[in-house]
Amino acid sequence: MAEKSLDQLDAPARDLAERSITWMDRYWDEAAGLFRVPDDALYERGQVGVTAHLVRETAWYALGLLLRDGPGDRARATHAIDTVLTYQFDAPGQPYHGTWYRFPQEPPPPENPIVWRDYDPNWREFIGTSMALVLLEYEGRLPADLVRRIDIALRRAIVGTLERNVPASYTNIALMTAFLLQFGADRYGEPAWAATSERLALEILQRFRANKGRRGDGGRAMARHRAILSRLDAQRRRAVRPQLRDGFAALRGLSGHVDLAGDRL
Repeated sequence: MAEKSLDQLDAPARDLAERSITWMDRYWDEAAGLFRVPDDALYERGQVGVTAHLVRETAWYALGLLLRDGPGDRARATHAIDTVLTYQFDAPGQPYHGTWYRFPQEPPPPENPIVWRDYDPNWREFIGTSMALVLLEYEGRLPADLVRRIDIALRRAIVGTLERNVPASYTNIALMTAFLLQFGADRYGEPAWAATSERLALEILQRFRANKGRRGDGGRAMARHRAILSRLDAQRRRAVRPQLRDGFAALRGLSGHVDLAGDRL
């Protein structure tokens, strides 16, 4: 399979990718193996003047490095992914099983944790889809043992997301869940995951079609989550099942007509 490169992107997409990766280069912390919060920014419960690092954003940066594939990029991406994997929760039976720390400085979830305060379940999908794309596009550039660990982490994330059972109305997370489940079904031979993925994706599509032309949940969600458009393209290209491929393409088409105010679809 041909690996995605910057040269394959159209001019606007390539320009955005190059600028974004170059900007993130400035905040790479080699010692920590993580992307750090810019000096003029404050993240969640961070403190002014205290260095903080971001786990999810490091996963995104690693994917960008593999896309750029310049001198030293593969080694840095390997380091970044290796670090990200160490911050996943392995806690079967807990609601945060399979998700990740938001930043390494935060404390582990206490007994009877409160969602959003003590952990973020969405990191399963944000980081999980990033790791899936890493394997789909660049597995051949990574050490075999790192690939093995990514597979373990993705299985863990999928188990956690299945237990969570995110509704189709939670649009951006549901879209990533559908993609992640189908990826896992194909890679790990889990047909039940594929059936769940297809059911969720088609329910999302039905909700979008039902709300076409209204200020309903579909329009507002897409207006708030423009970044999901790139995920839809990735999902459409990678979908094996025709129903999912057609559904993701339809969602991509519908979402392209949403303005920032959510006034129309």
